[in-house]
Amino acid sequence: MGRGNHSTKARHWEQIDEEKRYQIEGLLKARQKKGKIAKLLGMSERTIRREIKMGSVLQRDSELRDRLVYRADYAQRVHEERASNKGRGFKIGHDHALCRHLEQKIGVEKYSPDAAIGEIRRGKYRFAETLCTKAVYNMIGRGFFLNLTTHYFAHPYSSWERGTNENTNKLIRRFVPKGTDISAYSDEDIARIERRINHYPRRIFGYQTAAERFFGAA
Repeated sequence: MGRGNHSTKARHWEQIDEEKRYQIEGLLKARQKKGKIAKLLGMSERTIRREIKMGSVLQRDSELRDRLVYRADYAQRVHEERASNKGRGFKIGHDHALCRHLEQKIGVEKYSPDAAIGEIRRGKYRFAETLCTKAVYNMIGRGFFLNLTTHYFAHPYSSWERGTNENTNKLIRRFVPKGTDISAYSDEDIARIERRINHYPRRIFGYQTAAERFFGAA
């Protein structure tokens, strides 16, 4: 016997487009709670929580503290990659030699995925399958390799994962503007710029300079 007044609602997967992802990022920066964001966007809180989890990256601040931060551009890229890979297996297939090679190069010899794939493309090594760098990052991120993690590698076009590196680049650009021909600078010019940067107080070092921190120089 069925229950006379029992009704069910068909479940549907709420879609989040790129515009909404940037709205979510902005609302999170404004310190809005997930429930409030869900109401503002007319979506379920569960969907918002799932989206934030998918689009969060580990970001290191100037105090060397790691925290998860939602990035709309990263979330959109993950969404697009998942859509393009839906129903497809990894191209590497059963090429165990290539798997072992990448684990050795990246995990043991500390190559970046870009450098490891670059050697293969230049013909230094030959395997049954070929991979692009993006595919390797994707495979590492999904745990395809048993002995590799994403802890040591920033994703392509993800400058927020390399905070100290980006801040150092900004310092260099004060002396060498972007697009400048570096060959126009003499060795003395480069040494002078190096000294200026090494004697610049850095928050990451408790406002000591690099020279003070590593060489004990004033």
